[in-house]
This record gives sequence, structure tokens and C-alpha cells, in this order.
Amino acid sequence: MIAKYFVAKPAAVHVTRDGREICSEHAAGKREYRKRTEFMSLRQRHLCAICGKFMVDPTFDHEAGRGFGGGFRDDSLFHADGTWRNAAVHFLCNGQKGSRAYRWQNGKYLPVERNVA
Repeated sequence: MIAKYFVAKPAAVHVTRDGREICSEHAAGKREYRKRTEFMSLRQRHLCAICGKFMVDPTFDHEAGRGFGGGFRDDSLFHADGTWRNAAVHFLCNGQKGSRAYRWQNGKYLPVERNVA
């Protein structure tokens, strides 16, 4: 008799201890990431959150840029209070945004002002 081993499929989304959601690098996680990008595009009526123009192929933009808390990636779509988190944007707008942090404020995706003392 040949032993059969059960191989669990990796989860599409990992939830961290602090509640952040991170889509995995496996196929299921990549599908979920794309699905979330499409959802954000729909909720924004297919308009780029940064420039406001129509998007054909949106990209996922994280509120926290790489240099401003970006080490704490969160792929979730909403904050705990129900307000929007992250956005769908053009590829070029995402590149121009760089590592700056943005937040949804009064229905607009705006840069976060850093307090420099």
C-alpha cells in the first residue's frame, strides 16, 4: 500500500495578529489580489484615485508607501470603522506617487502630511 499524504492548499489571504490582511504569493493569493483591485476600481467608478481619469487596467495602491509604514503591508479594502482603505490607480500614477502615504479623506484620495519638527 502506498501512503498518501494530504497537501493543504496555501491560504489566499493571511491575517496577521494585528489584523492586517496580506494576499499570498501563491496562485490563489494572486487571484484574490486581482479581485480586490477590480473591486476597488468598481467602487471608484473606474476612475483613478489620484488623477481622476478613467482606468482600463488599474493597479493596487497601498495607502502606506514603502518608506512611510510600508513595511506593514495591508491588502484589506476597509478600515475597522468601515472607511475605504487602499485604492485602484493607473500604473503611472502609482509610480509617480512613489513611497508617499495617501488616505481617503471626504471621498478623495489625498497625500498624508508629515509632521516635520
